Amino acid sequence: MIFGIYTRPDGAYLLVPACMRASAEAQRLNGPLKFLEMMDWSEEPVPDIWKTVMAELDGHSFVVLQDAVTQCLLETDGSFRL
Repeated sequence: MIFGIYTRPDGAYLLVPACMRASAEAQRLNGPLKFLEMMDWSEEPVPDIWKTVMAELDGHSFVVLQDAVTQCLLETDGSFRL
């Protein structure tokens, strides 16, 4: 799955499916947001974390992750940055 990665003022990250932009709700609750890059996670890099990510996406159009969790996903990811 391809995500847009955004940062929020407190250093947390928002993941938004690539087919979307950060919603007005995401901006209102977490903004201002700064777009960083697109990331392709073709596989589930850390299964336990990934289950949480997908569950959050089911309820919202975005997922908020703290810096340490995002770095864990980036470091263990075998996919590529776009």
